[in-house]
Amino acid sequence: MVGKTDPVTALDIAKWHKYEIICKENHIIYKIDGTVALDLVDNHKEKRLDGTFGIQMHKGPKMKIWFKNIKLTKD
Repeated sequence: MVGKTDPVTALDIAKWHKYEIICKENHIIYKIDGTVALDLVDNHKEKRLDGTFGIQMHKGPKMKIWFKNIKLTKD
């Protein structure tokens, strides 16, 4: 990790949150409720700049996950 990071704060899982992913070539930014959670430049020599994407929940205790208002845009 390079650079400064803000302290991690817990999210209220009983509320909806806005999760935004911005990808421009090899630069990826993840935002949660407008706050940058990750700002990544992928310089791996075998990276792909095309393909598909998916939404995934990691393994853990039994749970439900809900999505709404999913938008895909291209600049």
